Amino acid sequence: MIKKPKKPLKIFNATEFCIALLFMGLSMGLSFGQSITWERAYLQSNWTTGYSIKQTSDGNYITCGLRTNYGGFVTKLNHMGDTLWVRYFPVAELTSIVETNDGKYVTVGWTDNVHIIKLDTNGGIIWTREFNEPGYDTRAYNLCITIDGGFAAVGEARTNGPTTLSGYLLKIDVIGNKLWSKIYSTNSNFNVLYSVKEIQPSGFILSGGEYNSGNNQIFLIKTYANGDTLWTKSFGTPYAERGYTSFQTFDKGFLSIGHIFFGAAQIRLYFSKIDSLGNLLWTKIYGDTLKNYEIRSSDCAAYNSNNNSYLITGRYETGSSSLDTTKLFILSIDSLGNRLWEKLYYKDTAVIEGASVDLCNDSGFVVVGDLLDHPINNSLTLKYGERTYFRKRFCSILSKCVRTE
Repeated sequence: MIKKPKKPLKIFNATEFCIALLFMGLSMGLSFGQSITWERAYLQSNWTTGYSIKQTSDGNYITCGLRTNYGGFVTKLNHMGDTLWVRYFPVAELTSIVETNDGKYVTVGWTDNVHIIKLDTNGGIIWTREFNEPGYDTRAYNLCITIDGGFAAVGEARTNGPTTLSGYLLKIDVIGNKLWSKIYSTNSNFNVLYSVKEIQPSGFILSGGEYNSGNNQIFLIKTYANGDTLWTKSFGTPYAERGYTSFQTFDKGFLSIGHIFFGAAQIRLYFSKIDSLGNLLWTKIYGDTLKNYEIRSSDCAAYNSNNNSYLITGRYETGSSSLDTTKLFILSIDSLGNRLWEKLYYKDTAVIEGASVDLCNDSGFVVVGDLLDHPINNSLTLKYGERTYFRKRFCSILSKCVRTE
């Protein structure tokens, strides 16, 4: 864990390093089964991970993550995935990013405390804030814009002696001033929140996991607008589940997206439908004994209002062959948790994993994730057909490509 910085946050321009890496991947072969418009990988290091990506109002892309020995990064890409700028910050990692109502960018991360940073369109710092909760170490994993123009972030509040983990919600105004925070303790003393969304008519839905009765379960909190709890629910199976995000549905209920662990190398996707009062209506498991699906980030899914469906990305692997490589999956499901379509992406013997997905204005989508080509990890981005994706761990630029199914 990177220790709390002793000096104020400052940024470093990494343009030359990224440009040098622009040429490193040009000779690498491509092995994707669908039309690819372009593919990029960035910020080569022993470990580079992209956690969150959004298409911006100017048609470009903004992403954030972690790079070993550099700290958290924010990268702006143009519409073809080429690097416009990179900025580094001395935090453990930056986990989520959004475009603000005024066209700027706000990202959240953590050291021993939560850090929230606002940048202009050129990557210049507008403001930085560090939030301390006395008696706790805090981490933040997700961020959303609120109706008042401010922001809400969620994560965990940790204590030692004895060790406890509690869900954490932080609300700030449009200029980064703290309005309030909430720490949600349960009888289990171990719960973490991974996702926050503002809901109608007001309040928030918070998603995560809780260690309860000997195993991990899906953990949901519905709050009022001030963060006070309306209801708290945990549910699951005798196995271990974790919820990474939830979406409010037309009936004012919620669709939870996460995964379930059946044991070593046995991981499936786990979808749950909850009504507005927190009652569990149904659950569905996606995957079988030879297919493992794992979610990596709280920004792992996006809602498509055009057909009332959801896009999900993450890590896919199969135990059918020791020579099989880890792949990036993109799955589309309907409002009942049924599969609409699925695509897998791989690259020779490299390990590739998806982390975050966002819809694009050309009816496509963008994904960030990572690519591990031993012994180097990097962040990778692709644009394919009417869909775009960016991956974590491999961070040098790969060749632009177009390929037909």
